[in-house]
Amino acid sequence: MSEVKNNISINNNLTISKSKNDNIGKKEINDTKSSTKESNLNININRVNSSHTPLNAKIADVIGYTQDLVSSSTFSFQEFIEQNPSFAFKIVAEQLKSNILTGVYSSFSEIVDKLLLGAFRGVTLGLDTWQFIKKLRERNDLRKIIEEKTKILNDQIQNLTEEEKRILNEQVEKLYRELEEKKIDLGISGGRVITDLLGVTGAIAAAFSIPALATAAPYLIGIALVGDIVGISYYAYKSIKDGIQSFTQKIAERRKREMDTKYEPQPVS
Repeated sequence: MSEVKNNISINNNLTISKSKNDNIGKKEINDTKSSTKESNLNININRVNSSHTPLNAKIADVIGYTQDLVSSSTFSFQEFIEQNPSFAFKIVAEQLKSNILTGVYSSFSEIVDKLLLGAFRGVTLGLDTWQFIKKLRERNDLRKIIEEKTKILNDQIQNLTEEEKRILNEQVEKLYRELEEKKIDLGISGGRVITDLLGVTGAIAAAFSIPALATAAPYLIGIALVGDIVGISYYAYKSIKDGIQSFTQKIAERRKREMDTKYEPQPVS
């Protein structure tokens, strides 16, 4: 009897141990399957992210470049209007004239055209004179700044480091380049004032039929128009150039921020 009980207990232990081993094996297999599924899911997620991230980056770049282009274009347009207030006045005046004179007899329109030409040249003279005075002040202020920085560089050269000397020299060179541009601006602005004076004289002679200037009036008005064309063309070129420089600088700054973000050390989790 003891042998039979021993055999029964042995068989029971073998059965229990076998079932435990089977359960452990099944659990390991399930764990392996679940880990495989998770790894496959991670791979799929990574693939999705890697496939969409460049597209998102390109879209962000396009939006960023568009914003920079619009900003630079707006800056360029504002600078052009600021440098040519008489041009903006002329556009508005001509638009108002065409609207106001609609349906008016032609004889009245001719009189208005003659008087308006003189008034327009007078307002243009005033605006261009103000621009000339403004540019003259800007040139004089720029000269003062150059003198101050040059004085610092000469008087304190012994106390300055090489880096400070380099920075001051670069600033002075940049200011000298700006001064040269101011001289050109001043020359163009002064030329427009002179042509505006001639245009006013010609417009008054044409409007009131002054005998002494009747023959010269068309030539005087023509000179004034040529001065307008030259001045407007110069400032249009300058505004476009400044707009392109602004756009290029914005792109460089954007790329620098992207590179700094890309190589920024990530926190260790």
